[in-house]
Order: sequence, then structure tokens, then C-alpha cells
Amino acid sequence: DIPADLLADQLAAMGDGWMMMYPFEPQRFTPKRLQALTDAALALITPAPGTPAS
Repeated sequence: DIPADLLADQLAAMGDGWMMMYPFEPQRFTPKRLQALTDAALALITPAPGTPAS
């Protein structure tokens, strides 16, 4: 289990990185790609099925 404050910092860093790269590579960040990046980030923080709540 990852503490919430560390997880929040990690997710914020990912978002910051995407926004820093956007001006340099806007063609890389299509709406479809942004949705895929968001879906991937959510998949990384979603508990596995059957995981008991803390």
C-alpha cells in the first residue's frame, strides 16, 4: 500500500510532466492520447478486484 501523500505527489508529477512536454510536442498529446494517459494513471491507482478496504 502506498501512502496517500506519496501517491498524490507522484500523480501530480506525472501531470506536471505531461503539461511541460505539451508545448514542445503538441502532436503527441491528441485527445485520444490524453484519454489513454488518464486511463493508464487511473489503472495504476485502482485497487485490484477483491482487495479489502483499509
